[in-house]
Order: sequence, then C-alpha cells, then structure tokens
Amino acid sequence: MSVNELIDRYGVIGTEEVKGIEFPVVGISMMSDEQWQQMAIENAINNFKRIEGKDPASQEEAVKWQRERVERREHEETLHFCRL
Repeated sequence: MSVNELIDRYGVIGTEEVKGIEFPVVGISMMSDEQWQQMAIENAINNFKRIEGKDPASQEEAVKWQRERVERREHEETLHFCRL
C-alpha cells in the first residue's frame, strides 16, 4: 500500500518534521497489548480446532500447541536454508 493510499484510507492527523522535512502522521488506530494477547489466544484456539479437529482442553494447551508448531516450522525452515 502506498503512502497516498494510507492517507486516503486513514487520514492525516498531523505532521512530524525530521531534518527539515515534514512527514504526514497517519491516523492508524493502535491495538493494546491486552487486545493483541487476547487475539493471539483466540487464534491459537481456532487453529487447534481446525487442525486437530477438537477443542483444546484449555487456552494454555492451545497456546503451547501453537508455539510448538511455530518453533518446529522455524527449525525446518532453518534446516532447509542451511541445505541450500
């Protein structure tokens, strides 16, 4: 997305000067850490259900399961790139 598209979509709420050049400050809403964490938990639960075909026993199980999948994938990608 270009800067102009961002400005059209979110609007400019001000400007910031850096080394004599003014840059637009775009009005993109920020997410709180709490919202981010809740969405990450919901995502882990949904992924667990979709892939495992059942509900996790707890939120903690889903989050642990998700982290393990990510770590395995990162490890596999590292091995793949080392072979290249």
